[in-house]
Parts: sequence; C-alpha cells; structure tokens
Amino acid sequence: MEENFLKIDDLKVSGMLIKDSCEELVDLADYQMIAVDKSRKYIWNQKEPFSLVRKGVAEKLLFAQKHLPEGIKLMIVEGYRSQNIQQEIFQWQRQEFKKQYPDWDEERLVAEVLKFVASPETNTPHSTGGAIDISLINESGDELDMGTAVNEGYDGRCLTNANNISDIAKKNRRILIENLEKAGFVNYPAEWWHWSHGDRYWAVVTKNNFAIYGCVKI
Repeated sequence: MEENFLKIDDLKVSGMLIKDSCEELVDLADYQMIAVDKSRKYIWNQKEPFSLVRKGVAEKLLFAQKHLPEGIKLMIVEGYRSQNIQQEIFQWQRQEFKKQYPDWDEERLVAEVLKFVASPETNTPHSTGGAIDISLINESGDELDMGTAVNEGYDGRCLTNANNISDIAKKNRRILIENLEKAGFVNYPAEWWHWSHGDRYWAVVTKNNFAIYGCVKI
C-alpha cells in the first residue's frame, strides 16, 4: 500500500501547537441542506452524539454543499467522536491486525494501526469537532459509488487516490475532493472519506502555526 503521505501520528502532527478558539459545537442534524446518516451503519459509536462539529466546520460544509453539482448531496457519516470511543476502535483494529498477521510483533501492530486510527492518547481529529467522515448521495438518498464504503477497503482502495477502483468511483471522489478542498478542508490520504478543518493535521498540511481546535469533552 502506498505510504508516501503525512501520517496521522507523525511527530509534526502530534507536536503542533493548539490555540483553541473555543468555538461552539453545533449539530449537523439541524442543517437541512446536509444529510446525516442516522443509521450509524458505518461507525462504531451507536450511543454517543456523532453529528456534532465546530460551527466553522458546519459553515464550510454548507459552502461545499452549495457548490456541488445539482442532484448530489453531502452525507455526514461521523463528526465528533469521544476519546473513549477512539480507544475502543484503536484496540479493535489492533486485534483485527493481530488475527490477520500473527507474525507481527507489538511494535509493528501499533505502527500499522496508527496509519488508520489516531492514537487515543493524543488530541484525535474527531475529538476536536474539526474532523468529519463524509460521502456523497443522490436526491433519492442512495450513496454514490465511491470505490468502497466508509471504513472499508483497507486493501488499498481506501486510499484517496487509489487506482484499483472504477472510473465512476474516481469521478465521484474527484467531486468530493474538489468541493471540500475549495471549502477549506484537508483530507487524510489513507481514507478518502476523512476530512478536517482546524485540527492539528489541518494545521500542518496548510502550514498554519497552530491548530484552532483541541479535544472537546461533552
């Protein structure tokens, strides 16, 4: 799998200064222009709030929605995620890799997990309210072909610029990429669905001197 991208656990990311703007969290379920996947079928969290984001993130999503081609809508799969949920996901992914690759030692296991799951010991992107997992749907609410479902395709198809997906999926990803980048989001290249604004990863990629969103506890 291609690995020449900034990892979520890179020291540049974990060492980035945070000056939290104290911007409020808002619920995307209250925004009619944006669809929220209330089924939670793609996410670990089945109980805690999942559609909360910082107000600035909501505003940028509205901007992106307004510039999408007619008949296409953003679908929010997950926004805010607590550190407790992050810990559960981290441990689950570690166990999955351990079953698949029994020869890996603990150091290798953790290193591989960290390519896809942020360490719960840090200000993880979703815990800041600045990160979203997102896809596209049509007017009927059907998901567009994105090459994989959210949180799937770890054989390489999950990479944002993956080549082993259909031309239609590549076109749909390009629509998502162009509109979210125009709105001010940055993507985590290991997962086509993961985008953020204001967190540490965003700050490093955009060459800001500090992140504007830190971990939020609710």
